[in-house]
Amino acid sequence: MGLSLPQTLRATLNKIKEYNIAISGNYLDIGSGYGDLISEVISEFKVKPYACDYTDKLMQLSNQSVDIVDLNKQKLPYNNNYFDLVTLTEVIEHLEDYRGNLKDIFRVLKPGGILVISTPNILNIKSRIRFLFFGFWNLFGPLHLQEDKKIHYWRAYQSNQLFLSCAFTLRGRV
Repeated sequence: MGLSLPQTLRATLNKIKEYNIAISGNYLDIGSGYGDLISEVISEFKVKPYACDYTDKLMQLSNQSVDIVDLNKQKLPYNNNYFDLVTLTEVIEHLEDYRGNLKDIFRVLKPGGILVISTPNILNIKSRIRFLFFGFWNLFGPLHLQEDKKIHYWRAYQSNQLFLSCAFTLRGRV
């Protein structure tokens, strides 16, 4: 299994199809990890993939380069209005300045481009029960104290205001 659950990859692909079944052009996967999502997206769409992550050591696609960027300290190294599609799966909760990061994603996304974000839903009933009995949310195990500050629990009700404040137009939610 990769860094994201298979259901997350499928949901991301379905959202892209829902918004633009014939998308093409430049595609950026932020937090690309092993390249699982890139592999799925390029098998379905005619896009030129770009990978961005804090390391290139995870990438398993032999012909895919990774732009190494620490998004907690650096901006995205791409031109304005460059990407037709940007994906950010299971990453935003690790970013310290997610509002600044979203504004930077807006900068590199073409007008009318698509951004698909996913993050674990910590408010679902299974997660709430796990927190009640074990002290941590579903999909998050006990974290080392130093690592804990790197996880920002994301709540779905926060997203609308955040995206609108970063100039995005909202089309829906999974």
